[in-house]
Amino acid sequence: MFQKNVIAMCAYLLAMPLFGQRPVKLVSGQWIDVCVMSPDTNGRAYGINAGVIAGESGDPTAFKDVSGTKTALGTGSAAYGLNASADIVGFFNVSNSKGTFKRAFLYHSGTLASLGTISGGLDPGGTDTTTSEAHAVDSGSAVVGCSELTHGNSPGHAFKKTLGGTMVDLGTNGEPNSCAYGINDTGDVAVFGNYPVGKLFKWNGSYTDTGITGVRHVGGINSSGVIVGARVAAGTGSCIDSTGPCAQAFYYDSSVHFIPLLSGNSANGATGINDSGQIVGYATTPGPQHPFLYTIGGHLQIWG
Repeated sequence: MFQKNVIAMCAYLLAMPLFGQRPVKLVSGQWIDVCVMSPDTNGRAYGINAGVIAGESGDPTAFKDVSGTKTALGTGSAAYGLNASADIVGFFNVSNSKGTFKRAFLYHSGTLASLGTISGGLDPGGTDTTTSEAHAVDSGSAVVGCSELTHGNSPGHAFKKTLGGTMVDLGTNGEPNSCAYGINDTGDVAVFGNYPVGKLFKWNGSYTDTGITGVRHVGGINSSGVIVGARVAAGTGSCIDSTGPCAQAFYYDSSVHFIPLLSGNSANGATGINDSGQIVGYATTPGPQHPFLYTIGGHLQIWG
């Protein structure tokens, strides 16, 4: 199944401001710099499986990293997730007679292909001006993300697209917009409704309203259907997007549970979960953000 940020994890290492962010991974308790694609000096790693890392480098360029060897996946692109077979999803820029537009992609069996849009835009060629992006892929190469319905109406609607199939509009469950950020092999899809501060839904043929409001982001879902993310919490300070009220990490099984803030942390957010119930994310202090590991029923560890 798809696991967005798991142990060993890819995280964001906030280096000195001069150098920006660099992707790292945690192996046997030690941080290892994944580095970036030359000549870039910054990047982010978004996903990892047993041997492949996916992310973005520079301004940006999606990459896959196999044992330190990086391959670029398109231009003006980012890789947001992958599965155990190293199918990689994200977005890249596609040009047609109307201009250049962001499109969801699937990298499968060595081939990078646009997934088009809900409105029917196919690439290359065509005249579609809507955008799309993909965030997660399951073991059967089913992809989820979001797509505009009309130009400029981002993020639009959540979608699911099976390998060789058409892009299916999952709707918004009554919200102004929606985007899908995770999928597992039983077909559970984690959906964020009403970006930028909205609701958490689970979709599997139809919507289940989790009752969680004030959601800032959704990090992913594991094989048991547990969803993680961040929800607005009391307080002020620097959050993941540096705007609005601070957020607190949560996980949802059949009810919502908050991951505690430690002394000195003004906010935190969960960005991924594995099938062992290990949750990773970020913790914000008066200084930089730091990655954390939290085990359901266990304790919180912050690195930095």
